[in-house]
Amino acid sequence: MENNWKQIKEALTLTYQEVLDINKDYHKELISFKTLVKIQERKNKKTTTAKQEHSKSRHKLNTQNQIIKRCGALEPTGKNTWKSWQRQWKNLQENEI
Repeated sequence: MENNWKQIKEALTLTYQEVLDINKDYHKELISFKTLVKIQERKNKKTTTAKQEHSKSRHKLNTQNQIIKRCGALEPTGKNTWKSWQRQWKNLQENEI
């Protein structure tokens, strides 16, 4: 009698586990390792492009400043110094292009 009861109990627990899916009590990782690697690669790519753009703009500004220092062109003249400075700056830029 006890032997039959054990078999019935085992059969019932197996069917319950299959129906209720108790054995699959695990969760997938929300972010896998591959996606973390891809995210890191994108960040590295963004920083390298940003650094390159920054260095290009810095180089451009340095060359413009050197030209201005050599020419001595931007000297405030007249009453409206800011406007005259802007005009001289535009003239320098147009002459370089």
